[in-house]
Amino acid sequence: MAQASIRDQMKKLVEIQKIDGEFYECKRDIQEKPKKIDDLKQAFEEKKTRFHGLEEQLKAKQLARKEREGDLQAKDGEIVKVNAHLSQLKTNKEYKSKLTEIESLKADKSIIEEKILILYDETDVLSASIQKEKEMLAQEEKKFLAEKSKIEDEIKEIDDKVKVLESKRQQMAKDIDS
Repeated sequence: MAQASIRDQMKKLVEIQKIDGEFYECKRDIQEKPKKIDDLKQAFEEKKTRFHGLEEQLKAKQLARKEREGDLQAKDGEIVKVNAHLSQLKTNKEYKSKLTEIESLKADKSIIEEKILILYDETDVLSASIQKEKEMLAQEEKKFLAEKSKIEDEIKEIDDKVKVLESKRQQMAKDIDS
């Protein structure tokens, strides 16, 4: 009879070891899950950073365009000013010189206009990229939040399982002690 009791206690000890193994696995999983959430969050934050970088590029292009538009107005002012001087010139040589200066200013104005058009095109492309990135970011955020919620639910399930295992182990340990 004592041997049967020892055999029963050995079976219970083996069961406790199995419970301890499951308990260890659960604790390890609980420790790994927050790392997964952090990795997901970091990946999402990198995408957000890239999005904000595109927005900053757009602002820089818009600012550069406004500066060029200011340069364009200044050139227009210079052209008007030089044109006003044409009527005051007395010699043919001075007149030709002013016409050359006007042509030079008009060429400069043309270059500035080209740069402005290029900046308009670049801002249009960036705006389209930002819109696409914004939509993708919204999807990524939903995906991140869903994955985070799933992992948090898994953690709760594992916590519940740990409590059950602890209770089961305590009950089995009492049976062995008696």
